[in-house]
Amino acid sequence: MTPLVSTRVTVLLAVCLFTPFGLRTLSTRLEPYPAVLLPAGASRVRLNQSEVSFSRTTLTCRGRDGNWQPLDVTRLLSPIPPWYLHDIVSNEFGLKSTPYEGVSLQWVSKVITLPRHTPSDEEVQATRRWLALRLAATPDCQPAIRIAVERTTVGVPSGQVAQHAVVYESIHELD
Repeated sequence: MTPLVSTRVTVLLAVCLFTPFGLRTLSTRLEPYPAVLLPAGASRVRLNQSEVSFSRTTLTCRGRDGNWQPLDVTRLLSPIPPWYLHDIVSNEFGLKSTPYEGVSLQWVSKVITLPRHTPSDEEVQATRRWLALRLAATPDCQPAIRIAVERTTVGVPSGQVAQHAVVYESIHELD
């Protein structure tokens, strides 16, 4: 391979690999697909000198006794792969009706407002029916779903949970 071809291939490879990284650095909502971003996978791990924070999305349904019980995400979303849960939940299963969404750029302190699809009444009703049918197939579930994002902070030296909090919660009554 000639030096000129080698240089071009290197530059092309650098552009292909650093473009997704650059977009992800600006905002976590701007990640193109497909992209290879390591080491935290599809999400970022918040780390300061003595603590690590993790976020987790949970889905629960209201049981016959009125208490919330965990849902099997793979079974609920089938045939949709469970790794799409974060994106589906961020849109509240398509039930979110805000016409615009803000994307915040890190290190710039600027928010860009982007238009988003606003579901029609028919689409919302179809989604509610689909979710209600999926919940009906789950034993002891009433037609109500709770979406929660929990953040857990763990002390690095000790490994003990320093803080656990629900940072987002949304409840949808489907009947």
